[in-house]
Amino acid sequence: PEEIEQYKKLSKEYKVTGVPSIFLADAEGKPFFKKSGYSNQPADVWVKDMVAKTAIPEALEEAKAAKGLERAKLLDKALGLMGSDAAAQRKDDITEIIKLDSDNKAGLKAKYEGILAATEIKDSLQAIMRGNRGAKTEDMVVKIDELIKEKSPKGEALQEVLFMKSNLYFRAKKMKEAEALLREAMKIAPDSKTGKRIPGILARFFSKKKAS
Repeated sequence: PEEIEQYKKLSKEYKVTGVPSIFLADAEGKPFFKKSGYSNQPADVWVKDMVAKTAIPEALEEAKAAKGLERAKLLDKALGLMGSDAAAQRKDDITEIIKLDSDNKAGLKAKYEGILAATEIKDSLQAIMRGNRGAKTEDMVVKIDELIKEKSPKGEALQEVLFMKSNLYFRAKKMKEAEALLREAMKIAPDSKTGKRIPGILARFFSKKKAS
């Protein structure tokens, strides 16, 4: 009973919406990193990644003491340690980075405008999925194609859209279409979080061995 009460308290305090949810916090309990779900890494890789995240508070402190483009670079370093999902939630920092590198001299303006666009697309895709539960695959694909036409996404934002379309075709057992979209999405940004997931999905569900 004591553990259950503790979980309830922590879930409310840290706004936990699903498990597993992992938080890294400072000595006062203020979280500086959150990770939800599990991405199937080997345990040693997962631990190494988490240890690297403990450098986030120091990186943010370094950024506080800097100005101009140097501050933008240090903020980029801190957000890079957080990962794209966590970094996308720090919109004030992203807005500042874009402002500090307004001429894109360091390539940060283009990078973070792309992250904001990808986040906006993800939110739009989730809204489509929530608002069309039970709809036919064809109808959902039409909605996503309308989103592409409206937003004209590029880079990681387009990758997210194609990934979602592939998922819809996969659920409908249209494997050829699903695989083609996955491969197209992977080419767009192979080093993104989604891009790195795709080879594993292809190997697991679309390999020649699996197809036979």
